[in-house]
Formats: sequence, structure tokens, C-alpha cells
Amino acid sequence: QIVAKDLRPAILDDLGIVATIGWLCRELERSQAGVRIELQCDLKEADIPNPLKTSIFRILQEGLNNTLKHSGARHVRVALGQVEDELRLTIEDDGKGLDVLSVLDGINGAQHYGILNMRYRANSSGGSLSVKSSPGEGVVLTCAWPRVRR
Repeated sequence: QIVAKDLRPAILDDLGIVATIGWLCRELERSQAGVRIELQCDLKEADIPNPLKTSIFRILQEGLNNTLKHSGARHVRVALGQVEDELRLTIEDDGKGLDVLSVLDGINGAQHYGILNMRYRANSSGGSLSVKSSPGEGVVLTCAWPRVRR
């Protein structure tokens, strides 16, 4: 039951992705002394296709956990909104940054499966993931999915 809760918490079904994102950010901020997580969500529940909700949650969960575990960040900004014709999730931190190519290519054993898992989850749900960073400059992780017109 604990594993199932981590994969898709009941709050996602009960209250939806918008409330779940707020809950996740508050819970992680509460558990990390000295870290502020700022959330900006410009979407309503109906704006987010049901098939993407679990992917968005899992990518955000992995991204925030990676940030809190590895970056040394004091401020994290999470944004979910529509940018042009895309649904976009961005996680940006002020941490120590990383060498993106080394991480993605596994140079010197630097491969981080969290980033690869997020990329796989984004791709398998019809989106893409980009990571921008350099050592000492923080990280900007962006997942984007084409908007489906209804």
C-alpha cells in the first residue's frame, strides 16, 4: 500500500492534480529546514488532460526529491501553466547546478537515473524533458506537452 500511495496518492483522485501539486510542495517544504518552495500554477483542473496527471505528479515528485537531495538549493520555483501551445512544468532551483552532459551520458559514473526516469516518463506521455544547468548555476528542468485542442 505504501508503494501505491507513492505512485498515485489518493489526493490525486480525490482533489485533482492542482491540489496535489500544492500538497506535495507544502509537504516537502515542511520537511526541509531552510528551503522555500514557491508554486505558481496558472491552470484549472479541467485544463490538464487526465492521462497526464499521474505523469506530471511523478515527474514533479522525482524532480523535487532530486533537487532537495542533491542541489543544496535554498529556493525552488515550481510552475505549471500553458506557454504558447504547450502545457509546461518547470522546476528551477538556486543550487549548486550540475554538468548536464556528464549526467545524461553517464560520464565518470555521473549518470543520475532520476533525470533519465523523468525523461522517459515525459516522452512516454507524449512530452519532452529538458535540463539546463552548469556547475554553480542551479538547475532548470522543463517538461512540455503539446496542448490538445478539445
